Amino acid sequence: MIPEDTLTAWSNQGGTSNSIAAHNSIRNALEANDSGLNRPDFEIFLQGSYRNSTNIRADSDVDLVVQYNKFFKRDITRLSPVEVQRYEGNHHNVDYGLVNWRSDVEKVLRRKFPGAVNLGGGKAFHVVTGPGNMTADVLPAFLYKQYTYFNSLTDERFEPGIKFADSAGKITLNYPKLHIENGEEKNSEDQTDGRYKPSVRMFKNARNTATERGLLVDGAAPSYFVECLLYNVPDGYFTASVGDTYAAVVSHLTADVIDNYTCQNRQLPLFGPDSTQWNTIDANAFIQALVDLWNKWK
Repeated sequence: MIPEDTLTAWSNQGGTSNSIAAHNSIRNALEANDSGLNRPDFEIFLQGSYRNSTNIRADSDVDLVVQYNKFFKRDITRLSPVEVQRYEGNHHNVDYGLVNWRSDVEKVLRRKFPGAVNLGGGKAFHVVTGPGNMTADVLPAFLYKQYTYFNSLTDERFEPGIKFADSAGKITLNYPKLHIENGEEKNSEDQTDGRYKPSVRMFKNARNTATERGLLVDGAAPSYFVECLLYNVPDGYFTASVGDTYAAVVSHLTADVIDNYTCQNRQLPLFGPDSTQWNTIDANAFIQALVDLWNKWK
């Protein structure tokens, strides 16, 4: 059994001061008058563990989305035939796309942070800036609209997402704003009374410890997937005692059928063949590592 004070320490949030400095440095560079970007038509917002307040000491990098809104991607399959007709009468194809936007953002970053920008995994640009050479991931993206209603350009409803291109031009869809909203709702007084996000941090630290002890293969449980996995656990399992929470959550995950879990955004399945999804083999290995860590603690 893992001591309560250890679990409490694991539930604490990582530092934020360097993250704030890195975030401000990049935002100021992109929004500067000499950046060359069309300022009224894009927005910058945070995603990831720092924005979600689920960052731990070893997981406090900044994730920024640079979203272009003038041109956007969309899904109109949920609209009625009449709504589709209205939509198509109000929109026209354009030549400027995701690859163009990615290239334009890259040019600004390399000019503003010479020698401090690299591609990393191919999706976001890794920028080293701020105190302590903080690493920030900058993701150029287009607004994505999952339409649920359309009457006119000023009378429409949609689920907001993003689409982005990697260095090879492959397009990926995600919903970071919905991820944030749903996480905050689950953490609210009405649902888990502020216990959800500390629990996510606790389980991230448990994952790191399990990996260090050889109970889990490194990289098997990325932080985003861990958070999404826990989002699917019913609210009642997040209790006032961190020890009881750990035991209850792990017991539930061990017994539950996780195959149909969704991401925290509730728009995409958590598991699947796509490279942006998790697989149940690694997820179950993570759950078993949590069990082993609890049982073998010394």
